[in-house]
Amino acid sequence: HADLEEAKDDVLMGVARRSTMANIPPEELRLTAYHEGGHALLAHFTRGADPLHKATIVPRGQSLGSTWQLPVGDSYSISKQQLIARIAVAVGGRAAEDLVFGPDSITTGASSDFRSATRIAQAMVQQYGFGEDGKLSFYEKDPRSAKEADRIAEEVEAVLQEQYRYARDLLERERAALNRLANA
Repeated sequence: HADLEEAKDDVLMGVARRSTMANIPPEELRLTAYHEGGHALLAHFTRGADPLHKATIVPRGQSLGSTWQLPVGDSYSISKQQLIARIAVAVGGRAAEDLVFGPDSITTGASSDFRSATRIAQAMVQQYGFGEDGKLSFYEKDPRSAKEADRIAEEVEAVLQEQYRYARDLLERERAALNRLANA
């Protein structure tokens, strides 16, 4: 059964690069553990988030660590709450880095998380009619005017900032759990 689980993880998350771990400085492994712990706790505590499947600091693919969620069943549409939860989980890694190590020690490890969170927020505002101003416009590509582009950018940034604050606040409240996860 363990071999099947490892094979599934290789397909889903990339091949484990266990030999790489020996070359990673301990402080970077510690930071990665907190980063992945941030994602994991956000997945666990955020309403609308897919259930946590696995979190690891074993390098796989191009990443130093991975946190995976798996949906409970098939779904044909996604609610606003689920999209917001995905953003919160995505920014949870950076929020954990910031909380534990401070703003001067945050890393580039969150770049793909931010890319994902930004894409979700953009789709919410541009395609799904979930913007705060209630506009139901749909923009398949770029908006038609600079004013509209600025409005969309402001709404996207507001969504991202709100979820970052939520993630950081949750991790502050659950700091003991974050420490236990990172030190496991």
